[in-house]
Amino acid sequence: MTRKSSDAPMSDLDRKTIALIDSIARQVRVDIESGRLPDIELPARSLDNVTYDEAKGYFELGEVRKVRTLTVTTARSFAQTLRMMAAARSMIENDDFATK
Repeated sequence: MTRKSSDAPMSDLDRKTIALIDSIARQVRVDIESGRLPDIELPARSLDNVTYDEAKGYFELGEVRKVRTLTVTTARSFAQTLRMMAAARSMIENDDFATK
């Protein structure tokens, strides 16, 4: 893995994040190749599933999870989720960040 903008080694959190992205992508591929509809389990992004941590100064996602399954009606949002995972992986590898 390369670090384009710095020679600093990748953090443990970065390595764990990339491993999780790779694991999810691998499972989606296995499901598709096996003829099953792939799904991804993600934290629910709702106000009911966040808490504000005053010490850290930001909101944190809770334990509630949501399963996103590939169907005819969800193909676009499922593909967008996979694309965002790929973009996040690339940014981590290149020590980059998104501004929007």
